[in-house]
Amino acid sequence: MWNTVNLLNAPNWFYADRYNIDARVAQADLRAWQSQGGERELLRLALRTELKERFKLVIREQPSKEKMFELVVRKGGPKLKAAARGSTPPAVSVKLANGGFMTPIGSGTDGWTFYGATMLDLAQYLTMSTVVIPVRDRTGLTGSYDFPVRRIATPDEEEQVYGHVIGPLGLELKPGTEIRSALVVDHVERPTPN
Repeated sequence: MWNTVNLLNAPNWFYADRYNIDARVAQADLRAWQSQGGERELLRLALRTELKERFKLVIREQPSKEKMFELVVRKGGPKLKAAARGSTPPAVSVKLANGGFMTPIGSGTDGWTFYGATMLDLAQYLTMSTVVIPVRDRTGLTGSYDFPVRRIATPDEEEQVYGHVIGPLGLELKPGTEIRSALVVDHVERPTPN
């Protein structure tokens, strides 16, 4: 979730400019690229190399106290249904990192129904709605579950993560802070055209 990494000391153009990278994988490396893990290690290495060479990017990590949300079990305990074994995903579904899947409720703007999902899957989904603030699973629940997560409108000034109704699942979000690495840009240049 790169959007939750705080980037410090970057020039304004760094956020505004857009670049296309046209790259090919050598035939000899194709199998390794196709079997990368979820962290996309080879892709990240290639992008880091490109940024260093073309943008002269020099960055370092620095500990920083940052906002986060904790996904926790509410008083009264969880109200989750254990996942049905061997469920076949519907034709319209999104595969989750831990093997489950989710399907849209309506067009997806009304929420999603999760099947065989872990609490880590839910935390990652909720993180996407915050744009920059990670949601950490602190439930202690280790199973896989089937559950709906409905969306409701929230006031503009309220964090969008609260627009996901998780109370009926016996869960809640608590704001907090954590120490995590921020990336500090020590040097970067606009690339020259090819």
